Amino acid sequence: MGYDSGKSGISTYINESVQALVKDYHIRLLILKKDRATLPVKSNNRHFIEVANYWGKSILNMLWHLFIVPFTKNLKQYDFCFLPAANRRLFCKNPVPTIAVFHDLSQLNITAKYSALRQLYIKTIIPYFLKKVTKILTVSENTQRDLFKYYKI
Repeated sequence: MGYDSGKSGISTYINESVQALVKDYHIRLLILKKDRATLPVKSNNRHFIEVANYWGKSILNMLWHLFIVPFTKNLKQYDFCFLPAANRRLFCKNPVPTIAVFHDLSQLNITAKYSALRQLYIKTIIPYFLKKVTKILTVSENTQRDLFKYYKI
């Protein structure tokens, strides 16, 4: 998730990633019901796992990704898991190889813009669980430098 109803840079990244992945893989997208119709990628290799829209609320979404999805029994049937917005959501454990895409650490560069809870999440929870993924991709060299600067990753 993290699709933002198709109205963000991350949703554009998700669209492009899905378009590339369906060329070579059968993929399952975990998506909010409200976002299903807005995903423009059509393919016989693309399938949806819809979840109720209330899981899109920030705190519920964070807890759901951290502590529910990783313990879903059928997650182990997949070859890998692709988290296209790891700067927002990660798993507490990764039952299959996990590729996490990290977009930015703007929360640490513009501190007054974000709530104390969000600051706590980005400073403590994200770096702890990010170290557990199989592979981290960044969208820029600046983000790569920030990951090293702030998280020593």
